[in-house]
Amino acid sequence: MDFSRIVEIFDRHDVSFVSITQQFNTTTSMGRLTLNVLLSFAQFEREVTAERIRDKVAASKKKGMWMGGNVPLGYRAVERELVIDEQEARSVRWLFVRYLDLRSLTALSQEAHSIGLHRRETRKVTETPFGRGKLHHLLTNPIYVGKIRHKDAVYDGEHEPIVDDSLFNQVQAALAILAPNRRSATNTRDRHLLGGLLCDDKGRSLLLSHAQNHSRRYRYYASRPDDAEAKGIRWRLSSSMIEPIVEQQLRDLLNDKLQLSRWSEDLHQAKPIEDVAAAAVALNRRYQRLDDHVTKQEILRGVFHRIILKPDTITFEISPRTLFATLAGDRSVAVKHGDENDVLTIVVPVQLKRKGIESRIVLQGATTLPARKDPMLIGMIARAHLYLEALTDGANASHADIAARFNAHGPDISRILPMAFLSPKITEAILTGQQPVDLSIAKLTRMLDLPIGWKDQHALLMTKNGHNPAKQIGLST
Repeated sequence: MDFSRIVEIFDRHDVSFVSITQQFNTTTSMGRLTLNVLLSFAQFEREVTAERIRDKVAASKKKGMWMGGNVPLGYRAVERELVIDEQEARSVRWLFVRYLDLRSLTALSQEAHSIGLHRRETRKVTETPFGRGKLHHLLTNPIYVGKIRHKDAVYDGEHEPIVDDSLFNQVQAALAILAPNRRSATNTRDRHLLGGLLCDDKGRSLLLSHAQNHSRRYRYYASRPDDAEAKGIRWRLSSSMIEPIVEQQLRDLLNDKLQLSRWSEDLHQAKPIEDVAAAAVALNRRYQRLDDHVTKQEILRGVFHRIILKPDTITFEISPRTLFATLAGDRSVAVKHGDENDVLTIVVPVQLKRKGIESRIVLQGATTLPARKDPMLIGMIARAHLYLEALTDGANASHADIAARFNAHGPDISRILPMAFLSPKITEAILTGQQPVDLSIAKLTRMLDLPIGWKDQHALLMTKNGHNPAKQIGLST
């Protein structure tokens, strides 16, 4: 029986695949075979239908037919064909001509808005001005010269053009010349939040640097080049590591009503502490919602005077007078009274730990950072449990069989398999990113004497050197 016959039978009886599968036993091999055959035919029919639709659209556009969608400004859809709307067409021609005079999408958008030229009204959009993106799409749309675009190809259309080829080509040339040489596809500004705040133990500000890899930018705070008089630890901090701890310290400070009350009394603040605390909470919430790096920098500089890194501590210098001025929204006071004589310090003890080729800072204070999951370590735990399940499923498979089945190196099976016997607490810590900073794949796989008892494992891996898994931050030195 061919496929068309099967489809005809299904259509005639209006029977779904769900009802068909209920008529035979899928617990038997023949039932599963029947189900797989039916599902394969269903998938084949979906793919064939999709291919036919795509081919039909491509063939129709190649003939110059408009295949529906949003009707471009300047046209009306009449019996599935584009007909020029002369009133809107005049606006389109004005935009093309005016762009050649202004040579700026921003200026064109502002001028169009000033003369009351807006986008076409719809059920969701009413008198919305043209943005730069909408204008760029309009000025580069070949439909206005009587053509139809399909993916990367452009064909002659059946509709009438609104602008001539000469004007359209001049606009495209101007857009190409004035287009910026973009580093990325978005306008997101990539800034260092702690620029000018982060210092080394000599009081020198760390330099701002970055690295580029596969069109992705990684930001760092690095020590200045050593000279003959200034020697010390060399810092190279990843922004994704150091900035979260500073932001956490900001949250802790703004939520510390007792500390704010003490500083308020020392400075003889006129406002009641309840108002100060409410302003601090409001600033904290505002900071969490912000996406603007510039505003975030202003808030951080209004709260912290300097942040000094040392091998064993991180010192946060705070000017209470500047802090209260920031809470009051008075920037001039914050700048005027940013005097080092008024600075108080919050010292957070830290400890350097080595992990592979980089070092990490382990905080000994009360700051709690978000968990940092190790995907490679989590993947190793998952593989260990996968190997264990394959060895114990009753098929009597050997290590060599498992290695061939999962395309793994034979000795890796024996080396990774013990990780399936880690205690539930250690496994949960790894899955949630709360494992010790020095707990790595190399350490686990090289540990030949891993204890059997869960308490012994926890004592060896989780509590060594007074570890607190939620208080760690990474850097390279």
